[in-house]
Amino acid sequence: MEAALSRPGRYQRVRPNLEVQEIVVGTGEARERYILVRNPEQAEGDRARREQVLTRIRAELQANTRLPNGQQAKAICALRPCPPPCQDELAPSQAGQEKGRAWPL
Repeated sequence: MEAALSRPGRYQRVRPNLEVQEIVVGTGEARERYILVRNPEQAEGDRARREQVLTRIRAELQANTRLPNGQQAKAICALRPCPPPCQDELAPSQAGQEKGRAWPL
């Protein structure tokens, strides 16, 4: 699947909002045929939404750098889609074990 998605090529427009591309990966009997379908209008809308989300997150991260360390970690934790338990939410027996642990963004 990744090989098909990374292949360059031109899409053929079949409707104003629909483009398709045929991709064959491999050779002989082991080859696989993929048909990629794309809606350019939806793709542009998705790109714009991603950019808005990134702009918002960058602004929040910049604002978080001015917070004290304890509040900064909790604010960064809140930006994650599924945040891990923050220090304040851990039981006292777990708090010592979690100290110094870095969570990727």
